[in-house]
Amino acid sequence: MYQVSKFFVSYQLNENEVLVYSTLTTSIIVLEYKIYVDIFENGNIKKYPEYISELLEMGMIYKIEEDENKKLQDIRQKLVDEERGMKSITIAPTMSCNARCYYCFENGSTKGNMSYEVAKQLVKFIDKNCIERKLAISWFGGEPLLAVNTIDYITKELKKRGIEISSTITSNGSLINNEIIKKLKKWKVRRIQITVDSLGEEYNKIKNYQGILSNKAFDIVERNIDLLLKNEIRVHIRVNYNPNNTEVAEKTLEYFYKKHKDNELFYMYASPLDLQNTGEKQIDNKFLMFMKKLLNYGYEYNSHTNDKNENFEKILNSFMIVPSPVSCYMSYKYRFAVDNKGVYKCHRFLGRKEYSCGNIFTGVEENEIYKSFCTSNLVDDKCNSCRLLPICQGGCNANRILYSNENACTPIKDFIEQLIYMYYKELCRKEAIDNEKN
Repeated sequence: MYQVSKFFVSYQLNENEVLVYSTLTTSIIVLEYKIYVDIFENGNIKKYPEYISELLEMGMIYKIEEDENKKLQDIRQKLVDEERGMKSITIAPTMSCNARCYYCFENGSTKGNMSYEVAKQLVKFIDKNCIERKLAISWFGGEPLLAVNTIDYITKELKKRGIEISSTITSNGSLINNEIIKKLKKWKVRRIQITVDSLGEEYNKIKNYQGILSNKAFDIVERNIDLLLKNEIRVHIRVNYNPNNTEVAEKTLEYFYKKHKDNELFYMYASPLDLQNTGEKQIDNKFLMFMKKLLNYGYEYNSHTNDKNENFEKILNSFMIVPSPVSCYMSYKYRFAVDNKGVYKCHRFLGRKEYSCGNIFTGVEENEIYKSFCTSNLVDDKCNSCRLLPICQGGCNANRILYSNENACTPIKDFIEQLIYMYYKELCRKEAIDNEKN
């Protein structure tokens, strides 16, 4: 006996055809409308023996004695238990910043620099827990480049202890210069992410830099991006935007796309701002058109290869519909974010002691915050019946803690059907191009 998987999304192409996508396996198929209704809505699988083998392989049906949710939980549990020691860490050497972005999620958090005592103890903490002696560091803040000496110290001390590091850094880009470029290479920075939310004077207003930067900030940051690329340092541009006002983001993306689209070291993406405090949460056609542009940008930046299978995977990733083994990689027991005050299970908690799970001196405390991340159990039972569970695996736990269960959901939930359709159209387009080449 067979049962229809709950993990699928359908989109009616026309009156005769329905597109079906498995969020569990990424399989996609077009069925006659009548057959779709019979199988996926009425469960009449036995009527179509010629489809059973294929649908089983695609993960769209399963044997009734199997438990789909248990399989997903087993995968989550394996990942929670898998990591042997610390392999990565997010470090905020300072929570201070030279910008005053109105939307910053750190508004209300405690500011200040990491002291020498904390940095020294942090090195000991890492040394004890980094069993494999390889560590990926994400330098965060605040603006981490306000604490260059702290980064220097931690990097040097870890190397002394035989720990091989690689790192990324999240910055506003305003403090980059030739001296910092040299340091980035010493710190083994493989990528720097810079937030650029608009152009020109509008950028200056959003960032609201303090002091000399205030009137010429955009020009300085743009020049610094060019300097990084010239020195062969990979740059990711992040554009934050209000989902109900995408025009500014479109202009920003188009500007940088035209300027750097042929540079393989450059990548850009857009991220919607949290709307929890505004009550806004609507998806309209205008927003979907903007999403399509974002997906096209993502695909083009990810297409520097002639490998057909690799291109296929990158198309899939661009559409954000790939299954994930865990909701967040902070589910690993040894993943932490650290600042001057505490140890946290998410960088969004930095500077907020009430969300910490210990500190560098007394060690990690397996409190309720810690346990809510390092578990294979779903916090919200409603997730067990959600068709997108393989993609989000229970959603963003930080959003759940900071806001509510509803805000934990993946942002694609409200327009998943349109994404599946756009993905299908892209596959058709690629197939047509490949057929022409052959």
